[in-house]
Amino acid sequence: MNLKKSLASTLTVLALAFSARSQTNTNTVAPNPIIAALQSTIIDTNSSFFNTGGLELRALTQTTLTSYQSVLSGTYFFTNHVGVGAELVNGALNVVDGGYLTLEYGIPYHNVKLVPLAGVGYDFLNRGPAIEAGLRLEVGLSQNMFADTEDILEVPMHDFTGNNISDTFRIGIGWKF
Repeated sequence: MNLKKSLASTLTVLALAFSARSQTNTNTVAPNPIIAALQSTIIDTNSSFFNTGGLELRALTQTTLTSYQSVLSGTYFFTNHVGVGAELVNGALNVVDGGYLTLEYGIPYHNVKLVPLAGVGYDFLNRGPAIEAGLRLEVGLSQNMFADTEDILEVPMHDFTGNNISDTFRIGIGWKF
């Protein structure tokens, strides 16, 4: 009889132990907030990130052979193709070196967009009107952020500083709303 009681008590203890263990396993551990944040920002590369119109804002660094400048620009795309934009080029000591209004045509492909653009504006360094033309490449990084590179040719109509035509390279980050 002792063997039966001993076996019954051992099975009871094991049952209680497994029961307690299964209860601790049912409590889920809170997910890592960093991993959860990264998973919510991942974009599907086969998505239609740029296939809708809307506002895009960009913060860029512009470099020429002789200078570095910052550029703040924005574009409102009426469709996923046609857009109107504006940009401010800042030089040293937060002085505006130029401003342009642009007409842009976006060519989206999944999470990449190629944008030829042309614009007119005013070059404060050369103290006169200027035109620009160029090409921009945008690559979607998250649900509303993209990387941006541009090659812009700026042509002032008045040459005050001796810096006639300039080819500028821009790189930066943008947000799509």
